[in-house]
Amino acid sequence: MKKSEVIIFYGKFFFEFLLNFTTKTYTIFIDNQRNDKRISNFSSKCVSNWTAIFLFFVILQFILYSYLTIYKV
Repeated sequence: MKKSEVIIFYGKFFFEFLLNFTTKTYTIFIDNQRNDKRISNFSSKCVSNWTAIFLFFVILQFILYSYLTIYKV
């Protein structure tokens, strides 16, 4: 695989992941409004999701970097 192919592949993956994430948080927000739960519950879920995303991107960046340096694509 060339560098451009790797970048395109991961770009598509990130885009789909972000799409899924935004739709999930939106549905959580709607459910909270329906059940009349406190909005703070939603915000705490959101924060935990964002930390998970941050860690995910850091790990993925490390994997990409190690892959590109080891195989020198």
